[in-house]
Amino acid sequence: MVCTCEAYPFHHRMFGGSCNGITIVIASVGGVECQHCQLLNNGSCEVLEGIENPIECHYVADFIHQNEVKI
Repeated sequence: MVCTCEAYPFHHRMFGGSCNGITIVIASVGGVECQHCQLLNNGSCEVLEGIENPIECHYVADFIHQNEVKI
């Protein structure tokens, strides 16, 4: 799957190298899945704080599963 996030200035393989799915987290933060997420600590997302890897986010995991992305 091709990604156009800001990890690289060109189209690239999703989840390759510096592309880690953070754009999915940023676009989804505050959504329904966040309400009961264990990565939400005192109202702050541990993924956005850099504590946890974006792949731990429910939205990223769902995206990977739905699009059959190979990591």
